[in-house]
Amino acid sequence: MAKLIATDLDSFTLPMEYFLDQMPSEVRDQCTGLFNDKKDLFAKEKGSKRNHQAWGGGYGDHIVECLNIVTYLYAHLSAVRTLPFLLEEALFVMYVHDLEKLYPDQVDNYEQNTGCTSKKAKKIVRESLYAQFGFSDYLERNDHIRIALDTVEGENDLYSPNRRIMNELGALCHCADTLSSRVWYAFPKTPSIPTTPTPDPRAPQPPVEGIETINGVHRQYFG
Repeated sequence: MAKLIATDLDSFTLPMEYFLDQMPSEVRDQCTGLFNDKKDLFAKEKGSKRNHQAWGGGYGDHIVECLNIVTYLYAHLSAVRTLPFLLEEALFVMYVHDLEKLYPDQVDNYEQNTGCTSKKAKKIVRESLYAQFGFSDYLERNDHIRIALDTVEGENDLYSPNRRIMNELGALCHCADTLSSRVWYAFPKTPSIPTTPTPDPRAPQPPVEGIETINGVHRQYFG
């Protein structure tokens, strides 16, 4: 892995091109090809319909943010205790965990045509995209990465009181995804993909930041 520059790591400004070079060697070409071929969709589609990065280009913003966050978490946590997986594996999970959002119409059409739940439609479309972009064989050979992808948004219906379903890789990626989608849902404020169009004016606006003083104590607030 290339040496990280501390200021870039700590300010979450590492670009997509940096992360593509850090992907697992077995799928690095596929990851780069996906971005090069579908860069317009990274810069066009929303991160979600309403809840996070819900503007044009928010998908690319969310993915780059997740890649930065998981790199930050890995660097700091692995300095305290050894993590039983590689950073490149976490980067791959973050890169493809929301792949179906590049094609929201496919998800909507499948849901309407089959009557299945939105969650199931997303999973089926995502699985088809793994095959389309050449990731299926890699996932078949790496069950721990498959488990991480299946639980990156939580164990949900897979939960068992008798055994852990989410593995360590999935847990770290779940933290990174949650931080981006539930803590920094209105960030980044500047586009991550250079060709990102003007944000949708109907999308939720980033919160207003300021400083207020209560009983002599300064507190940052988000309006």
